[in-house]
Parts: sequence; C-alpha cells; structure tokens
Amino acid sequence: DLVAEINNDKLAFIPKKLDDEIRVICVDIAVISSKKNRNDATAILVMQLLPTGNGEYSRQILYLENYEGGHTETQALIVRRLFKQFECNYIVIDRLGAGIGVVDNLLKDLIDDNTGEVYEGLSCMNDEEIANRYKGLNPTPPKAIFAVTGTPKFNSECAFNLRDCIRRGKLNLL
Repeated sequence: DLVAEINNDKLAFIPKKLDDEIRVICVDIAVISSKKNRNDATAILVMQLLPTGNGEYSRQILYLENYEGGHTETQALIVRRLFKQFECNYIVIDRLGAGIGVVDNLLKDLIDDNTGEVYEGLSCMNDEEIANRYKGLNPTPPKAIFAVTGTPKFNSECAFNLRDCIRRGKLNLL
C-alpha cells in the first residue's frame, strides 16, 4: 500500500470504496516554506461522502497531510497519486495564487518518478477557462477538477457549513 509506504506507517491503510460513496480530495496549496510564517503550508485531505438517504451526505476524513514548501509539479504528483490510490471522484482545489500552478500540472499527463506510472491529465468541471488549459493526450479527459476561487463571502459560507456539519454530527474526523 503506497500510502503506508510513502508515510512509513504500517498502520495506514485505504478502506475499500463502497458502491454509492463519493471520494473527494481537497487541496490548499502553499509553495514557499518559511520559518517566520508558520501559517503557509499545503494541506491535502481525502474525504469520503456517504449518502444518508435524505439527500444529504455524512462525511468522513480518510487522510490528511500538511507540509511546507514544494514545487507545484511535485505537489500535483502527490495529489494525482492520492487521487488514484483512494479512488477519488473529484479534486477540489484553490486556484488562486500558487494553486494555479498545481492546477496546470493536473491538466497534463504526469509520470510518477517513484512508480513509473503515467497519470492521465484531468479537466476542470466548473471553469471553462481552466478546462481550456488542458494539455493531456486524451481528447476527452475526465472532468474531475473543481477549481475554487475563494472570496470573503465564499470562505464565510464554507466556515459556516463546516461548523454546521460538525454540530449536526455529519463530519467524522480521522
């Protein structure tokens, strides 16, 4: 299991994906490590969404990783590796700032230096301008990237919804 291998953790494992579940990898990018600014780190999490039967989903965080610094291509490769290992359906990524560099790398075919595996480029599902930046070989790439353009209003709504999910027991942490 590559997650256990990469993280040198024999207890790490990836649960089998259920037929009706959706898996989403969420990414917030930072590329410059700094001893002065401890707030700037890349965060990657994988979330499992399970239908509750009433049009809502329960949410379970399956994986969480934070680290400082890193080239945008390296970060895109980590995202694609996890996307495949966890059998994710979607990538949600902040496209502002350094995030656009990672998005550009997700839009092209990538070769994993660790395994030699080729990860097919993905396309953007919610932003035609970004979808048009696709550079992969597949003429009909999977539309799996949801590019987020954060605004104060959007960020506030996300924080409110997160708090509501936690309060109602709809989010289970690691």
